[in-house]
Amino acid sequence: MDYRYRMTERLVERIRMEAVRRPVMAIAADCWVHEKTVRRILKDQIPQLTSRARTTEDDNPA
Repeated sequence: MDYRYRMTERLVERIRMEAVRRPVMAIAADCWVHEKTVRRILKDQIPQLTSRARTTEDDNPA
């Protein structure tokens, strides 16, 4: 259970994966959650993605 969003971790992961190819409104409607909740999940994921990008850039200097 992911208590930050009051849903299962599996649903949080599904929302993150679906966001790559679908709009926020469509994901929210399919998962029966508010669109703001979907946006919060994606916003909280951005620092993780940027830190991974920095690590990758540091490993492969141009």
